Parts: sequence; structure tokens; C-alpha cells
Amino acid sequence: MTDSNLLLTTKESNENVYYLSKEGADRVGVDPIKKNIQIEHYLLRNEAWMILNFPKWHVEAPINLTIDGNKKSIIPDAQYVKDTLYCVEIDNKQRFIRNKQKIEMYKILASMYERKHGKKIILQFFTKTHSRKQKIEELTGDLICEVYVIEY
Repeated sequence: MTDSNLLLTTKESNENVYYLSKEGADRVGVDPIKKNIQIEHYLLRNEAWMILNFPKWHVEAPINLTIDGNKKSIIPDAQYVKDTLYCVEIDNKQRFIRNKQKIEMYKILASMYERKHGKKIILQFFTKTHSRKQKIEELTGDLICEVYVIEY
């Protein structure tokens, strides 16, 4: 793109990050993103996608559950199916109370999924520090969870 109003730039971790303006996104037929803290989240999700060897995944697609007659949903940052269901979470400045709530929902999902499909789900967390990795591992208990630390 040579038209300067189609491409914008911002700094993230002292690096230039380029993204499409609203007009640029409209021109190529994608949803625009806003310059905010989500950019770091998107970059970490892209990094996770590469680490996981580019699975064909669905981003922020809800998984609907019925728990004691109540409809609930959990929205992984990404999910994909290989031999089983993999749910990907990006732990980027997320409050641990929110992580704890999501992990409890994943435990319920794991139990339901195993009863229905005879397979265990695999939760994959990506975080930026070893201390957060340790806290996530403590929260997940017996849930199958792979925790990756992305260091720059």
C-alpha cells in the first residue's frame, strides 16, 4: 500500500507495529483494530500461533455450555481441534481473579467434553513471566494445561 492514510504505526516494546487504518481495513475487507492495549494481546496471540506451528484455529469463538440448566459460555482467545480440543489463553495483564474464573469454567468444560467425546481437552496458556506461569499452574490443578512463557 502506498497511500499513507491506509497504514498506521505505533510503538510496542520499543518496536514499530504497523496496522491498517479504518480506511485500509475497509479496502481489504477486514475489521479494523483500534490502537489500544489490545495490540499487545493480538501480537502475543500471533506469537502463540507461530509457537504452536500455525494450527487452523478460531479466534474468540464462544463455547456454549449448559450447567445445571443454565446456559453459560466461555470464550477462549483461540481454539483448534487436532486429536482433541485445544483452548488457547493469552495471559497479558489479566487479573488473576479472571484467570481463576475462566479456569473453573475450563474444568467444567473438560469434564463435559471427556464424557461426550472420551477425550480430554488441553488448555494452553501463554504468559510473559515465570511467576505468572507458576500461578497459572497452581490454579489449573489436574486440568491438562501447557503453560508457555514468551520472553523477549
